[in-house]
Amino acid sequence: MLLEDEQYQLLAKFVEAHRNTTRENRGGFIAIQAYGESQAIFLHLMVGNLEFEGSLSDAEVLAHEGLLHMSYGSKGDKLFTVLPQGIKVYEQKKVSSPAIKELLAEPKEFISTHEFKKVHGTASAKWEQAARLLWNADSMEQLTTIGHLCREALQEFTTSLAHEKKVDLSSIEPAKTVSRLKYIIDISSSIPSAKTKTFLSTLISYWGVVSDLVQRQEHGAQKEGEDLVWEDARRVVFHTCVVMFELSKNIKQ
Repeated sequence: MLLEDEQYQLLAKFVEAHRNTTRENRGGFIAIQAYGESQAIFLHLMVGNLEFEGSLSDAEVLAHEGLLHMSYGSKGDKLFTVLPQGIKVYEQKKVSSPAIKELLAEPKEFISTHEFKKVHGTASAKWEQAARLLWNADSMEQLTTIGHLCREALQEFTTSLAHEKKVDLSSIEPAKTVSRLKYIIDISSSIPSAKTKTFLSTLISYWGVVSDLVQRQEHGAQKEGEDLVWEDARRVVFHTCVVMFELSKNIKQ
C-alpha cells in the first residue's frame, strides 16, 4: 500500500483520536468543511471536544484503501470510522521507523501542520526562520539572531494561545511569557486531570528555563562572559519547539 506522507499523517490523527476515547465512547467522526476552506474538521460523534483538521479527499483515499469506513449521516454529512486495518497500518508505520526518530520528529511535525499554523502562524514562522538559520553554513555568525527569533516565537505563541483560549492578557507585559502562561493555565476552564495540571505547572518552570536560555542567546551570553557556540543555538531552537508542542497538546478550553 502506497500512501502519501500527508495521508499517513491524517491516518495517525484518526487512530490516535480513536485511542484517546474510552471504549464505551468510541465512535465515528463527522467531516465538516466550510465553503472555500482547504481543510475539513473531523469531529468525534461521542466526545464533543475531540477534533482535528485534515484533507477530506485524503480521508476518502484512506476509506478507499480500507483503512477507514466512510458512510453518510441523515443530512448527507460524511462519517468516518477507524477500521482494524487502519490501526494495523498505523502501527506498522510507527514500528518501521526508529522509535527515537519518531519521538523527536513529532514536535517539529506538529508545529508545521496547517492546524497549528492557523492559530499560531507568527510563532511558527519565527521558529522556522530560527531553525533554517541553525543549519546554515554561517550559523555561527547568526547565534544571537537565532536567540532573538526564538524569544519572539515564545512571546507570539503565548499571545496567540491566549487569543485561542479567550484569555485577556492585557494586564501582563508581552515579554513576561512565564507570568502570562501561568495565568492562562490558572483560568483555563478544563484541565483533563490533576496529573496533567501538575505536568503543566512543571512545564511552566521548564518554559522559564527555556526563556532564560533564549535571553542568554539573544544577548550573546555577555553576563556569563562566555562565547556562544552552535550547541547553544541548537538547544534553544529544540526546546522552543518542544514547549509550543506540549502546551498546544495539553491546554484545553
